Amino acid sequence: MKNTFSVLFYPKRNDIDLAKKVPVYMRITVNGRRSELSVHRKVNVSKWNHKAGKLSGTKEEVTNFNNYLDALRNKIYDIQQQLLRSGTKITSEAIKNSYLGHGEKQIMLLEIFKNHNEEMEMLIGKEYALNTVKKYKTAYKCKFQ
Repeated sequence: MKNTFSVLFYPKRNDIDLAKKVPVYMRITVNGRRSELSVHRKVNVSKWNHKAGKLSGTKEEVTNFNNYLDALRNKIYDIQQQLLRSGTKITSEAIKNSYLGHGEKQIMLLEIFKNHNEEMEMLIGKEYALNTVKKYKTAYKCKFQ
């Protein structure tokens, strides 16, 4: 089965602000299933080129904005390639979540501190004294809870 994959950018016209600017969204489509997310930038709708999916013009701000969109597109294609290499099922949601960093387990400082104390406890008498471990446990209880 052949997978279809595309990335496009579009202005969301129904969310216009007082400066007559609208937010730009990125749509990721895989096998007809869509995921959308904001690129956190606003543009003037009259300068948007619908066929190219970019702003029209030659000013530096337009060029910078279009380069930003190209960088986002490249990042999405890189994520798609990473998922393909890893054998993960490629869906629009999987690409979006990978881009946003969701689904990756992040280790927090308290968890690291707790694991450290547990490892030290197993090494009492070999590498650490009992009082040293007690001090670390006291620090964990007092400072973080």
